[in-house]
Amino acid sequence: MKTHLILFICIFLGSLKPVFSQFEYLSPRPGSTMINVGHNIIIREGTPIETASISKNLFSIVGTKSGVHDFNFRLTEDGKTLLLFPTTPFGYDEEVSVGVSAGIATKGGRVLKDFSFSFKTHREYSPQEQESFRNLKNVLLEQELLNYPVDSSSSAEDVRDITGMFTITENSNPSGGDIFFDAFSSITSTEFTGFHVITNNGDSVFSRELEDPFNFLRQKNGYFGVYNGEKLCHDVLDSNFNVIDRYYPANGYEVNPHEFQLLENGHALMIADETQILDLTVYDPDYSPNASVVGTVIQEFDAQHNLIFEWRSFDHIAVTEALHHNLSYSYIDYIHTNSIEIDDDGHIMASHRHLDQITKINRNTGEFIWRMGGVKNEFTFINEPEPFTYQHDIRRLPNGNVTLYDNGNYHSPPKSSAKEYILNEVNKKATLVWEYSHPSTSPGIKLFYFAMGSAQRLANGNTFINWGWRGNTSNPSMTEVTPNGNIVWELKLSSQNNIIAYRSHKYKWEPCARVTPSKMTVNSITDHSAKLKWSPVANAVEYHVEYKRHNQSVWAEKIVPGSKKVLQLTNLVAGASYDWRIETWCDGQGNEQSGFTPIGRFNTLPAKTALTPRDFHPLTVSIYPNPAHDFIMINTFDQPISQLWLRNVLGEVVANISVEENQELIKLPVNNLRPGYYLLEISSGQYHHIEKVCIE
Repeated sequence: MKTHLILFICIFLGSLKPVFSQFEYLSPRPGSTMINVGHNIIIREGTPIETASISKNLFSIVGTKSGVHDFNFRLTEDGKTLLLFPTTPFGYDEEVSVGVSAGIATKGGRVLKDFSFSFKTHREYSPQEQESFRNLKNVLLEQELLNYPVDSSSSAEDVRDITGMFTITENSNPSGGDIFFDAFSSITSTEFTGFHVITNNGDSVFSRELEDPFNFLRQKNGYFGVYNGEKLCHDVLDSNFNVIDRYYPANGYEVNPHEFQLLENGHALMIADETQILDLTVYDPDYSPNASVVGTVIQEFDAQHNLIFEWRSFDHIAVTEALHHNLSYSYIDYIHTNSIEIDDDGHIMASHRHLDQITKINRNTGEFIWRMGGVKNEFTFINEPEPFTYQHDIRRLPNGNVTLYDNGNYHSPPKSSAKEYILNEVNKKATLVWEYSHPSTSPGIKLFYFAMGSAQRLANGNTFINWGWRGNTSNPSMTEVTPNGNIVWELKLSSQNNIIAYRSHKYKWEPCARVTPSKMTVNSITDHSAKLKWSPVANAVEYHVEYKRHNQSVWAEKIVPGSKKVLQLTNLVAGASYDWRIETWCDGQGNEQSGFTPIGRFNTLPAKTALTPRDFHPLTVSIYPNPAHDFIMINTFDQPISQLWLRNVLGEVVANISVEENQELIKLPVNNLRPGYYLLEISSGQYHHIEKVCIE
């Protein structure tokens, strides 16, 4: 059997030619090593492909140990990118060969030639090694804190009001807008951990608790994003800060909290972490022979969450470029990518903290366009005797310049600055044209923040700086400065438990918010009526609610005041399917509209035949949980309920309770019923209420 497999591989690969040049992008990169065994395969020629020319029998995936792999495949929305998803993992420490036979045609009429490429998977890691991977981030943080002592002063004071988490020390004609930031403690848990929105005066606009929050910011498509440390993913939030989507890394990599971006076209980019065990004695016999090394992976997903691009630092950057790291250690975070920015030409700028470097990566091919700073620096720095070190937050400005936040860990003496450069990308020159460092109480000394931070250029020319992780908790946390360096707004986060913000931003944000689809509910459904409910949204003057029979094309409209969040529909057709949707109007003329929500659907009950005819009037009751498993709770709010029945879809009574007088909370056991949908009928003698419930 093994002989036959080897013979098959030799015959198949011998019939293919390694013609990589005809392809714009391949992943894993041809010749790459240490690939995860659950990795998918990306093939992009670069021009649109004729769908009819693609068939599964043109592809083959073969591992030297695991053999021939079955797979699923997909052409993505761009019409250029082919994705192959092996149905079983590769073997550890094996070479995997991917082959494509001739026959795939482009829409331009060209037929692709045979080609193949290969990569190698990583070895199998022991349970002890995998456990060390899980502890790696804590170990690396402890190592860094040894170099930068942190003020750990704390008190037992229990401050619940959000105003206790900060002090505004300057507020003199700052730019308009609200401040958006994440917050957590560098010492222990705190009630302030979460993400927040405040005004210039310190009033709380919004605050939500979240474990290990990072990178709360407005995305390019108008939504918000925040790293969720509990779910280990990036949450996408709508204008009401409700979670509407979540993103996780692909290919088995670990989520990295530093950056997540949603683009206008619905694509998403994120940073992920990859940990491998490397023998660094190949560089120097004094280095670690089995170091756990963390590398960076940058991934791009299309609007359907398909991974369409991946860049691995291990494919492009040697560990020895980590200039400030002791490579004899057993744990090494050698690159520490902390920001990515889609440049004006569509390619990716990335900040790699532990390389002292900004790179520009071709988003089509994954190759470097240029590298600025660090061991492999290609630029000449002008007006800057000390180029950035351990920097964060590279951003392109509308004027064509770039800004970044220079933590300055290896300046002499260390100091932190917001900086702006003119980049000549042809002649590789970086000219420093603006810089701001915060003065300290000691003459000539600037403040230093050893980690995190951001610098945002505002529309009026001011710069909003988040200083990051303080060693001294008396130092400010956020500052807005004019182009001349005058402080017009400043905030200091509480020294209690050393509250930190990874990033903060200022936005003028008055959205005409769309109703959150998950908050649209329908209840109190009868054979002729239904109650539509939704959560209120910001700046709503009125809601335009449209509904229609599912099989009809004309919508009926009801206008609901912005102060309301419920609409009772009557005169509906029994046993019919209805569609409904909501649009927010933020003025009375409709000049500011949110756009409609996705369409919701509900079904009215069939006309009453098995039940005694009654005039059903809505009662105010609360029914939960729904879906239910063991029991249903009914809160009558002190209404005179006398009887309730649970009926199956045939109208048969399967449970009933006679309610005692003044009984407000009623418990209805359902653990003996089959899963499915039921109708709960509640009677007060004069009034009746029916609601659909689900039993799981």
